[in-house]
Amino acid sequence: MQTQPLAELQRIADRVVDAIDRRTALSPDVLTFLLRCYRATDAAPLRDALEPALAQGLELRKTASSCRERAAWLGLFTEAASLSADERLRDAIADLVPALRREWTGCRIVGDLATTIDACLNVIGIFDPRDLAAKAIDELEHLIAAAYRPGDGLAHDLDSPDRVRGHLADQLRAASALLTAYVLTWRLPYGMLAEELVLFARRTRWDDDRAAFRPASDEQADMFALNCEAARVLCRLAALHHDDDYRHVAVVAVGADYRADAERILAAQASSAHDRDLIEAAAYGLALAEFSGLPARA
Repeated sequence: MQTQPLAELQRIADRVVDAIDRRTALSPDVLTFLLRCYRATDAAPLRDALEPALAQGLELRKTASSCRERAAWLGLFTEAASLSADERLRDAIADLVPALRREWTGCRIVGDLATTIDACLNVIGIFDPRDLAAKAIDELEHLIAAAYRPGDGLAHDLDSPDRVRGHLADQLRAASALLTAYVLTWRLPYGMLAEELVLFARRTRWDDDRAAFRPASDEQADMFALNCEAARVLCRLAALHHDDDYRHVAVVAVGADYRADAERILAAQASSAHDRDLIEAAAYGLALAEFSGLPARA
């Protein structure tokens, strides 16, 4: 890659710290990026910035207006609770999980529903009501049963599964939830279906000239942010392919190189990442950090 990952991550982290110093309200994804930088470096300036920012986030999450936003706050607090004994984090988690579970019935957009399930699966181990894992897995399987068609990816709207299909965000977010379910349960079909959805997206939405995925023409999505999201899913698949146990039992796509695809996306976006707003810069930083953490090629 042309960019130096550690230097770029530090530049983005410095921007976040500066925003916190100016008392700017920050999104959960921006704070998640800073939290991961702190976890990787244990740097005191990042810790000093995180503490007031998380306190502010605990209040801001009460104003969340969408299931995706609530899921993002839940993801942040879940990671923070793994590093901190602050009971306020666990109280927020205890409020957000039931709220997201209630939305499973009414949320009909596949990508949004997958994101809420993913967040609830990730929280297991920090906050684990007796039936959360089983209910979240059941909900994910119901989503797949309703939306998936072999060779044709996922529908966009569960209420009209045959009308609009193939939105990039739906494939990526469902693949992420499936990968989380695989790690939690070690059920091989979840990992294999995640791969199939990503390969479907690559076959139908990949632009080789731009080294990027193209959202569907009727898909309301930011191309830069969505490609950062794609790079993170690709990194997770690359890590899965590095697992000998998985490779020996799974049916994997011949010639698939998820690491190389993620690297191409990040390299193509590197030059514009500096000029992006802080939310998009943090999205790039999260993807870059995920890539930097991949095992070296054999």
